[in-house]
Amino acid sequence: MGASSIESISQTKQDSILLNLERACQASIDLAMRIVRIKRLGIPTESGEAFYLVKQAGLLTDSIHKEMVAMVGFHNSAVHDY
Repeated sequence: MGASSIESISQTKQDSILLNLERACQASIDLAMRIVRIKRLGIPTESGEAFYLVKQAGLLTDSIHKEMVAMVGFHNSAVHDY
């Protein structure tokens, strides 16, 4: 999608897309936190650490772990504006 394609999408549709991405990110974070708790993998101090603990337990590959940590960065930027 080029810049002109993005500009042609209504603000409402853009907001809807962003909201659904935020929800998907949060669901992934919640799942990682739940796995950490159920498996007693530790006490993460931030979302990215939960994915690290799940990876250390052998439940995530290195590449998926990197993607999840990047997703946390996107989530923080989209939700918390940093």
